[in-house]
Amino acid sequence: MGLKEIRKPSRGVRTEKDLTFIKNQSEREFARLILIEFPHLHIVYEPHSFVYLDENGILRNTIPDFFIKRRGSQRLGIFVEITTYPNEEAIVPDPKHKQKKVMESVAPDRRYVVLYRENLQRIQSKFPTYDFGLASKVPVLVDS
Repeated sequence: MGLKEIRKPSRGVRTEKDLTFIKNQSEREFARLILIEFPHLHIVYEPHSFVYLDENGILRNTIPDFFIKRRGSQRLGIFVEITTYPNEEAIVPDPKHKQKKVMESVAPDRRYVVLYRENLQRIQSKFPTYDFGLASKVPVLVDS
């Protein structure tokens, strides 16, 4: 799999006004939580596009939702993907499986995590003033 990282123009989130360009409610609330509760962290929305050739030789790309790191730090940060799908075997295949594989190949020295519905529910229980919109989402289950 041929891979390439393309940096996009920075869409750093510095104030709540910067959240308006994030259309997905779960992503917007996650960014708001980081901005308000963890001001020592710097968060960038859709920071990089990772281009790769799929198994059929077709050029594709994947874009993690966020890149987060400590403000002023030269250390590498973490890429974060948000999904409201549950992390269950009933979801076949995992909707983020391909992106995980691409990220492992293109950026093996960087941390990459997927926050699934269960992760967001735990975060929301600790920070109840943030609404990730989970009540209105019904996961699609695939019959075997």
